[in-house]
Amino acid sequence: MPLYRPTPLSERMDRWAQSGKATKMPLHPQDFFALSKANLVEKVSEKYGLEVTCLGGEKGLQNWIKDRITDKEQNEAGE
Repeated sequence: MPLYRPTPLSERMDRWAQSGKATKMPLHPQDFFALSKANLVEKVSEKYGLEVTCLGGEKGLQNWIKDRITDKEQNEAGE
């Protein structure tokens, strides 16, 4: 369990969109996956007027998913 409390995704997206540097909304694969699963990528893109992308692109997302599956399998094997 992390020893810190992560900043909510909505706050991080607001801060990035208002930074003056934003031309896209790059998200960590975990955040992108969560938005995608909830069918919110397009809605978020419209809200901020920015293309929502996954850091590392499709390959980054695939690697993140693969790592989560591997972690889950290892945890289940260790139980």
